[in-house]
Amino acid sequence: MRNDILVLGGPGSGKDTQAEKISEEYGIPKLDAGETLRKHGDVVLQYAPEDPERHGQYVEYRDGPMTIDDLVDGPEALPDAYRTIHQWLPDPPHAETTAYLTGRELEENPEYADGVVFSGYPRTLEQAELMTDMPIEPSVIFVLDVSTDEAIRRLSGRGREDDTPNEILDRQTWQYAQLNRIQAYYREEDSTYANRIEWIWPETADKDEDTVFDAIEDVMDKEYSGDTR
Repeated sequence: MRNDILVLGGPGSGKDTQAEKISEEYGIPKLDAGETLRKHGDVVLQYAPEDPERHGQYVEYRDGPMTIDDLVDGPEALPDAYRTIHQWLPDPPHAETTAYLTGRELEENPEYADGVVFSGYPRTLEQAELMTDMPIEPSVIFVLDVSTDEAIRRLSGRGREDDTPNEILDRQTWQYAQLNRIQAYYREEDSTYANRIEWIWPETADKDEDTVFDAIEDVMDKEYSGDTR
């Protein structure tokens, strides 16, 4: 039986930190979709068949074609014009590209044969739908629901130009809207998945990483026997 764990959350939620802690504590390798994309960062993106008027054309971005490197941080890092394309036109090339490369990583790496800890994937409903074609069986789906104030506090110290309070709020609103859509999809299409969602609310998610991991451990220790460590 596979041991697949999903760790989801908005910006500043600490999902990467907690995914790493789960991986280390329970001996399940971590797979970061962003890192998988970075391995293919120079691949140029084209519009998918679902957009017939532009199918096969390069996706324009700034001064030239968009590459996977431009997508690594997702729509929260892209200009409003492309964000609109991403959200309201067919999700490919982003979702299909991520799903394809993630699926290939799972198939080609024997380290992942018994399960993985996914960090921040799926990010969108479209990715969640495509994920059903992958050889995985999520046993726990953690959603780290950090408050806006805490996300701003955590991210403001990074020194990035786009880490203003308004930008952080915009990105957080977008991401949690996506997570709610994913949860609704699981409830409608797969009640088994829905029953595996563990939503960690701000009263816990806002605290230090060790306190958050204590809450995760409580769930993990109920899910897995001691011999999985």
